[in-house]
Amino acid sequence: MYSLVKKMDKRIIAILAVVIVVAAGAAAAFVLTNNNNKTEEKKGLYLLDAAVLDIDMGAMSGTPKVIDTIEYMYSSVYGELTDTAKGKTIADAKADTTFWDKYCKYTKLATVDSDGKIHYKTATNNKGSDSVEKVMDGPATKLIATGSAYAFSQYYFLCAKYDVKPFSDEAKNNTALVNEFQSLNYAGLTKADIATSSEDLAALYGAAYINRCSSLKTYDLEKLGTDVKNARGDSAPYNEVILMGSATIAKASNPEIVTTVETNNGHVMLMNAKDIPATFAMVDQIGIILGASEAQIDEVIQDLQLRLYKVYVSLTEKNAGLTTPHKAYFEGSSGKASSDTGSGKSLCDFFGWDTTLFDGAEHDTESLLTAKPDVLMFYTNDDRAKDVKMRVTS
Repeated sequence: MYSLVKKMDKRIIAILAVVIVVAAGAAAAFVLTNNNNKTEEKKGLYLLDAAVLDIDMGAMSGTPKVIDTIEYMYSSVYGELTDTAKGKTIADAKADTTFWDKYCKYTKLATVDSDGKIHYKTATNNKGSDSVEKVMDGPATKLIATGSAYAFSQYYFLCAKYDVKPFSDEAKNNTALVNEFQSLNYAGLTKADIATSSEDLAALYGAAYINRCSSLKTYDLEKLGTDVKNARGDSAPYNEVILMGSATIAKASNPEIVTTVETNNGHVMLMNAKDIPATFAMVDQIGIILGASEAQIDEVIQDLQLRLYKVYVSLTEKNAGLTTPHKAYFEGSSGKASSDTGSGKSLCDFFGWDTTLFDGAEHDTESLLTAKPDVLMFYTNDDRAKDVKMRVTS
């Protein structure tokens, strides 16, 4: 009888085997990963071997954190910026009209009169696409923010004012900066929710800050009215109080929220930036409303535009070597895909990714395994366990 071990020496020959098992109702793969023939089991969406990204909802639109998100998305999928990109300047970005005209040109939403009055836009529908002009007597001195985007913007403007890098030790130890931040931020989003966007930002809030809601839709109207009234003060000179929130969050409650705030002599700014230029416009408007100087606003926005351009240049080089684009799947805590009109799709479009799965529908595990997205995205405030997100139930 012929023997396979007839001429075998005493050395151990390691054999790597891959066995794929598809079980009824669930897919699983068993992969031998070492010389001891031990196996690791993959199930659900882990089978895709996709890049899994945790996206900060508070950094999706209308805030400088959008650029942080874009940089995070880039590094998670592509790695380091190319050397060419690292050397670019704001002058290079402005000279690249293909880039500049598409991503950096925007229409200002707010203006300031010679007497200091501020004209700004606030959304009048749930999608944030229709707006009306409102007027304030001067910059806001008290902010009720129902999202971290607004405080992020204010913080970046303060860092420009005091000439420090955001979240650096120098910024954290700048007493005047911290005091100004705490003086403006009166109430709104809970610090626990703010921490899901940035623990560093949450740490800036003072003890007097009122932890009130997890989003605009959870803000109790009676408490909101009381907060606006108390923030304004009971004698002159009164504070200019403004509530900032997303036009898409409260939805049907928006008119009642606006009435509650304005009845108590406050102001409301509800906005939703659907694309990158709208983000810059919104950051600009927030800066004007909060009293940032034109120089501070320009400094913050141009820094963001340059960082965006560096990703754009590097991305162009990296994508040139791909035969097919990356395919993305973005799922909310409801278990449904993001829609094809949201800011998530806009960011993925910037990367040139396939977004055919952005349809707002539920996708079962098998259909996603068939579609083969290689970039999976979930929100940081999605409290589902990772295995649940990845469709592993046992």
